[in-house]
Amino acid sequence: MRAVATTANVSHSTLYRHFANPAELQHALQLETLARAATAIQDALGAHRPALAEIRSVVSALVELGAELPLDVPSGPPPEEAVTDAAEALRPLAERLAHAAGLEPTPVGPWVAFPIAHLVETCLRAGWREPDHGRPTVERLFGMITDPLDRGLLLLDAMGAVIASNPDGRVVLEDPERGRRAVVRSGGLYEDGSPASADAHPISAALATGEAKQGIRGHHSGDGGACWLSIDVLPLRRSPRAELYGFVAVFTDVSEEKRFELASLRPPGALGATAAPLLDIVRVLDEVPPPLLPEQLIAEAMRIARGSFRAS
Repeated sequence: MRAVATTANVSHSTLYRHFANPAELQHALQLETLARAATAIQDALGAHRPALAEIRSVVSALVELGAELPLDVPSGPPPEEAVTDAAEALRPLAERLAHAAGLEPTPVGPWVAFPIAHLVETCLRAGWREPDHGRPTVERLFGMITDPLDRGLLLLDAMGAVIASNPDGRVVLEDPERGRRAVVRSGGLYEDGSPASADAHPISAALATGEAKQGIRGHHSGDGGACWLSIDVLPLRRSPRAELYGFVAVFTDVSEEKRFELASLRPPGALGATAAPLLDIVRVLDEVPPPLLPEQLIAEAMRIARGSFRAS
């Protein structure tokens, strides 16, 4: 309090007439931060531009404000009502982004309020945490928001009930109806082609542990073939120690990459003659894609070991 009074060029008694203690001063600082955040959001949305341009402007304005004023103070978390009021102007933009992502049904109620409040808090905290890296921070946050919009998306509440999904985000669920608990239809296939348990699926594992899970699974497609999905499931908390309010699962189709990988992997024994266990490193490096080299070397080692065992 003495430092603030000195910086503001007022007496200690004058400051204490406005704020009885440091907690009151810190609370007022939070309210000022959120009031200015509300104004910054309104200004960023005033031009009626495309949704992605508007979200970039919002993120940029909040990160810039966060570099100047803190949201988190020792006296406690920011007032929930003030956060909600600051974020409320983002509701129409959130609905536009949900429509662009093909989410059905459209999220309503808390499932709009929580994510937009989460966005405001995250941008402000990121700006304060990295005040000298504003532009990279804006681009990182903008990418985290927009990159999943053209992929499969599945939103679940904290208990695992379906909130909304787009067509590519509901393909693995047994019953994708809103309000029903997410149940994985099949665990799919591991990358080596073996069947995976439904309980080991990233969605099932994330719901069971409350932690982030990631994995690649093969699933049968409508044409009788198999599609490969990279699945990232993230728990949603507005701060690291805050209560879990839901999950978001992002599905990325990696079928083309997987087919190339499987086609490029040479069968065991194809790299050298069975009579001589010498490995032509130059030819291996020339014929095998670098990401597959460890698997190919292991396959060759197993082949040689089996041949030596039979000979003995």
